[in-house]
Amino acid sequence: MKLATRIYEAFKDDEEKARVLAEVVEELESRLIPLGELVTKGDLEITKLTLQKEIEQVRREIEEVRLSLQKQVCV
Repeated sequence: MKLATRIYEAFKDDEEKARVLAEVVEELESRLIPLGELVTKGDLEITKLTLQKEIEQVRREIEEVRLSLQKQVCV
């Protein structure tokens, strides 16, 4: 049962207050980020390490190209 419905049921002795509270809770729930979409520090750390690894790979490739070009120029 949705939280808004539970609140409505709890306060239904005062129909107007129950409706207003339920609407407020429903609006707040609609603005929340689903738990499955939250990013954790661990997720960020994994992304950081992956990007660092990729950057190092690109640097190595650039260095290889630079050395290759340098050899071609010297020949």
